[in-house]
Amino acid sequence: MREAVSNYDLIATVTTDLTYDRRMNRICDSLAQHGWKILLVGRELPNSKPLTKQNYEQYRLRCRFHRGVLFYVEIIVRMSLFLRKSKARKILLADLDTIGVTLFRRRPHVKYIFDAHEWFTEVPELNHQPVKRWIWSLLGRWTVPYMEHALTVSEPIAFELSKKYRHPFTVIRNLPKSRQIDAQVQKSHDLSDVLKAVYLGVLNPGRGLEQIIEVCSALPWLELLVIGDGPLAPTLKASVGDNSRVTFLGMVAPDQLSSSLNECHVGLNLLSPDSRSYELSLANKFFDYAQAGLPSISMNFETYAKYDQQYNCAYLLESLTSGELRSLLLSIRDDPDRWKSKCEGARRMSRELTWESEAQRLIDLIQ
Repeated sequence: MREAVSNYDLIATVTTDLTYDRRMNRICDSLAQHGWKILLVGRELPNSKPLTKQNYEQYRLRCRFHRGVLFYVEIIVRMSLFLRKSKARKILLADLDTIGVTLFRRRPHVKYIFDAHEWFTEVPELNHQPVKRWIWSLLGRWTVPYMEHALTVSEPIAFELSKKYRHPFTVIRNLPKSRQIDAQVQKSHDLSDVLKAVYLGVLNPGRGLEQIIEVCSALPWLELLVIGDGPLAPTLKASVGDNSRVTFLGMVAPDQLSSSLNECHVGLNLLSPDSRSYELSLANKFFDYAQAGLPSISMNFETYAKYDQQYNCAYLLESLTSGELRSLLLSIRDDPDRWKSKCEGARRMSRELTWESEAQRLIDLIQ
């Protein structure tokens, strides 16, 4: 792979496990279908599964460290060494934790593209880390202005990052690829004696996971399916105890998600208002739920309120408390007609908003 690394039209770099990075998989797949030769570079985790064949090439870097300062230093150095001999026309850098490779050697013949999956310096993990936040902000100011293009996931984040870095950001939303929703599956969704909620994503602080587990223990008709992994996993599993109504599936491959989502009635998109990145976000899961015909329980933030106003596809939560979440779930169970209307709104949104149209905007921008 080292010898062949110079032959690509675009090399995309991430610090995630390539199997589960749906945004980068969609971007690379669309560019490859457009005739580009693509290499997606990520890292190998201790529990990484073998890569599946794609219509673009993939490569995993092996790291000794997987968290903390040493991890970020190591991944930037390893990526820099890997890309050193590259003659690729363009390099796409996902988030600030990969953009540091441009500090070592910014080559004039290469066009760099920055893709901000979130407002990196405003995530909850940095709320009480002013030195770390300052370092990441400084790194962004040193590097983002030199990008040919800068992408992000929502209009509010694009506005804030454009101001912060004095560089225009283009919104490329995390929309799923279009697919047909099986009518028989939808029929099985009717509310009965059980309401099944699903959480899809990283098990991080500020995602409402503690609150929904607390509510689940108090409502005997509520079941919870948790898809994903992350730092909170051991704590959450310990808090569940022997409650059989909470199921942890762990990581699930993107092409297997639909069968799990089809079992559920509502998707959870809960976020802490303490994070500006969360407050301005437009999450993958919001659209993934809709594609499965599920309305989401989302925070009453600007972006989600806008989509609900247009499509009637979500229940909006004013504050992230167990009491308010419990009241909302009770209202969903007690008003099946409204729930069915929300399901139809979610399906309508999924028909109108698909990755295929978003991908064309991306191709037109960077080609």
